[in-house]
Amino acid sequence: CNYNQIISNSCDSQTYSSYNSECLSNKCFVKINTNDSSNSTSLGYCMFNSYTPIVHCDSIYKALTVFSGYKSYMYCGKAYRDQCNTDAECSSERCYHGVFQMGSNQMPSDSVSVGIIIRIFLIFGVPVIFIYLLLVLLLLLCRLKIL
Repeated sequence: CNYNQIISNSCDSQTYSSYNSECLSNKCFVKINTNDSSNSTSLGYCMFNSYTPIVHCDSIYKALTVFSGYKSYMYCGKAYRDQCNTDAECSSERCYHGVFQMGSNQMPSDSVSVGIIIRIFLIFGVPVIFIYLLLVLLLLLCRLKIL
């Protein structure tokens, strides 16, 4: 979680801490909850730390197009829900409203897609159709005795 999420009670982490050493980021923020005047409880959350950044890596998949296949590569950057300014900072290459979001990268399918069928047609079908039309044109020209 980040500081703003903890203060606004929007941190949905189920991992609580009491000491910095219990956090991967080495930063535990203990918030004192004062719901009742007689009872005050403290709840600690591990939060992001700019001095000890957490590096996260994602597999990025780019969608299939007519002229290119799926592309995939590994990209490393900030961890999910950390604060960010640009897409390039985040491992999923997705920064929305200053917070790193989990990517919805299109994973390649195991089935044959329409893009693959179109590519096969462009590679094999178009030349075959072109040759067929050329032969039909030659036959017509021969029949008309132009050739």
